[in-house]
Amino acid sequence: MNTSSLLYGLIPLVVFAIIDSFSSSNKAIFMALVVAIIESIWTFYYFKTLDFVSLFSLGTLLIFAFISLRKKDSFFFKFQSSFMSLVFAIALFISHLLKKPIFWEMMQKYKMHLPSHMQGPVNSPLFKEYLSLTTFYLSFTLLAHAILTTYAALKMSKWWWLFIRGIGFYFFLFAAVILAQIDLRFS
Repeated sequence: MNTSSLLYGLIPLVVFAIIDSFSSSNKAIFMALVVAIIESIWTFYYFKTLDFVSLFSLGTLLIFAFISLRKKDSFFFKFQSSFMSLVFAIALFISHLLKKPIFWEMMQKYKMHLPSHMQGPVNSPLFKEYLSLTTFYLSFTLLAHAILTTYAALKMSKWWWLFIRGIGFYFFLFAAVILAQIDLRFS
């Protein structure tokens, strides 16, 4: 993973915040959509595919942007990330309840792409438990992210919203990983 992978999806939001600072919200939303579409085209060109998360993100961005443009209210555009966090939180929690944690299922699907020396550790029961716990805790941290991002969209400046939406996402992801490690260590 390189730095550009970490920035994927944030660039349209930065474009929105910058343009919204000196122009109308409608122009900012429109330009963010243009950048998001260009980003998706580049991703498809580079990887020869768009995964479900990328398609879902782009689709919901288009829907929420359309609603914002129709209502002339940028809240709906800003709410897209809260909606995504909420949907993924629910999906992660359900997968954990069904004893089919998404991260474990993904690892089983993609483990053949890992180097051969990592195949053994990936199949260990301890690693399965770690991915299960990470799935469980991420469902709660993403729910917290959704709530905090919604609050920021309603009550805070666009820059605080951008910070909580962007950097905050990685903070909550990291928190879930740490919580899973602590749980695993003390159980």
